[in-house]
Parts: sequence; structure tokens; C-alpha cells
Amino acid sequence: MGTKHRKCLVSVVLTLALVSIGVAASGCLPNSEAGSEVIEARIETLSPEEAFALIEANRGNRDFVILDVRSPFYHAEGHLADAVTVDYSTEPLRDALDRLDKDRTYLVYEQAPCDRCVRPGLSMFNLLSDLGFREAYILRGGYQAWVAAGLPVTK
Repeated sequence: MGTKHRKCLVSVVLTLALVSIGVAASGCLPNSEAGSEVIEARIETLSPEEAFALIEANRGNRDFVILDVRSPFYHAEGHLADAVTVDYSTEPLRDALDRLDKDRTYLVYEQAPCDRCVRPGLSMFNLLSDLGFREAYILRGGYQAWVAAGLPVTK
């Protein structure tokens, strides 16, 4: 095989590999089980204003949960109205989150921007993705950003 043909073959193989990676990453691979559906997760970060709009749009929605993943001490100092605290002082946060209903919609907030890493190398975004949450939103900047934006808190 000549150099020209070898370059062409390598180009075709690389193109096919990139297309395969793109299809796999998009979740568009056909499912081998007949009749089963592919469910895509939606996990995003929101500004405090976007999070406030999400809360307002979901008032009265029993499948919408605001999760405070700060320590109970910080929760008692102030929190978003109707927020449920996830106390991970007695067990790893991963285990506490894993017990939650993954089909509900969650708005999750932490203490501060520097607390984005729940454990070294593990962001909240990755944690929620790994645990199979279908729809979750993370408050960008945490509780401090919410307060700095002048949005309502309760004690």
C-alpha cells in the first residue's frame, strides 16, 4: 500500500473514530433492548437569579426539591425557604444523595464557591451525574452568591 493510500486510510479511520465518540457521547447509540428508552440527564449550573426563577416556576410542585448540602450549623444560620438539608456529618454525602429519588427535580446549593469540590477531585456536578440524577440544578456561587444577589433567605 502506497503512502497516499495509507494516509487516506488513516484519515478514514480517524474520522470514523471521532464520529463514534461523538455518537456515544451524545447518548444516541441504539439501545439493544426493544422498547426501552434512552433517558438523558439534565444537570446545569444556574445563577442566583436563574435559580430564583426556577423556584418560582416550581412553587407547589411536589417533585421539585431544594437541597441544602451545607452543615446543619450553616443551615440553621440561614437558608433558602423550603430547603431540605442533607446532613452528611454521619455518612458520606455520596451515600446520602444516593438514597434520594433520582426522578425528582433538584436545586442544590453549597456553602461557598470554594466548596464546589465535595471531596478533592469530585465536583457536585460529577457527583449528581454519577449517581444518576435525571434533572438537577446547582446554584453557582453557593449560598453566598444567593445572599449577595439580595434574594430571600429564612432562618
